[in-house]
Amino acid sequence: MSQSPEASRTPKPLSLAEVAEILGCCRVGLFFADSRELPRLASEAWPEARRFDTTAYNLCRRVWLSREVTIELDSETAQGYIAAPVLISTKLFGVLLGARSGLPAFTTDDGEILAAMAERIAIDHQHHQAQELARAEQAAHAANRAKSAFLAHISHEIRTPLNAIIGYSELLEDELVDDGHDGYVSDIHRIQGAAQHLLGLINNMLDLTKIEAGKMELFVEDLALDDLITDAVTTCRPVVERNHNVLTVTVAPELRDYPLRGDRLKLTQILINLLSNAGKFTHSGEIRLVAAVEPSSGPDGGDHLTLEVSDQGIGMSEAQIGRIFSEYTQATRATTSLYGGTGLGLAVTRRLCELMGGSIEVESAPDRGSTFRVRMPIQAGAPTR
Repeated sequence: MSQSPEASRTPKPLSLAEVAEILGCCRVGLFFADSRELPRLASEAWPEARRFDTTAYNLCRRVWLSREVTIELDSETAQGYIAAPVLISTKLFGVLLGARSGLPAFTTDDGEILAAMAERIAIDHQHHQAQELARAEQAAHAANRAKSAFLAHISHEIRTPLNAIIGYSELLEDELVDDGHDGYVSDIHRIQGAAQHLLGLINNMLDLTKIEAGKMELFVEDLALDDLITDAVTTCRPVVERNHNVLTVTVAPELRDYPLRGDRLKLTQILINLLSNAGKFTHSGEIRLVAAVEPSSGPDGGDHLTLEVSDQGIGMSEAQIGRIFSEYTQATRATTSLYGGTGLGLAVTRRLCELMGGSIEVESAPDRGSTFRVRMPIQAGAPTR
């Protein structure tokens, strides 16, 4: 089997035996350090019984601190030592240390050769790390694809019985009302609410896996913004009113004259996610939805639709804002324990905005509420530059 061009260009890693042969050393060792004070042997080329004789230890330590090639001769034993730092960028990786008995003593030329070999060892180490990183990334991508496939499969498996539960509960509600058993209707509503909540979580998971896999499709059509907003508001009103909030909607008059195009279901989902969050984190306050037109600011850009959802809820710090659009992440652990949720809603919302060529941003402060602003092309569906 022939090697790839890249593999053929990659030099074989330099062994310590080759270093010893080039310099005529009887022993060569590569030392790391457990701390700034104590070097440790990283190779087997230095015999265990003699690896830390006093001269070798002190020389290794001096090079560790000075980061310079150092040569030394032990006059009592006629043992010569030479050491060079192994540097990766500016970080000290180790010390390459050689020894030989008797004459000739090591020279500065030997020091230059050892320094070049130390640099080669550093390059070999970097190349090895890069290969390990590439393998780890490939494994991570494979695991992520497997996770996405599993989530997509299990989401479909769970969604089918959930739809059956919701459908049969609606039929059961109709029968109870017809038979005059109105007292049981509230229990049926609890079942429906729990099932709808779980279905929403499953849908978010499924949407996220589709987006990650590049399989989320856009269905662009002419939009009636009033109808779209009405659908979203109707869906979210129970969540908003559960915490005794008031929801106000303002639509700029000029929007009725704009030929809006986009994916109706995805825009509705974006609004539902934002309004639901506002209703969940606000108590006895006002939630506002404002739809407006942002005129083009340049000759190449078109007008944009802006959808702004403001609340008077708990708000967020700057650190929390930096996390909320990440998958499976909420602002704090306390938020999860008090308000529930999986942290998928805003992650999916951001992905949907980007899929349609738009963006989302947030302004917030602790105890002062939050404002989420979606900016979308009037002709949504293709990313704008």
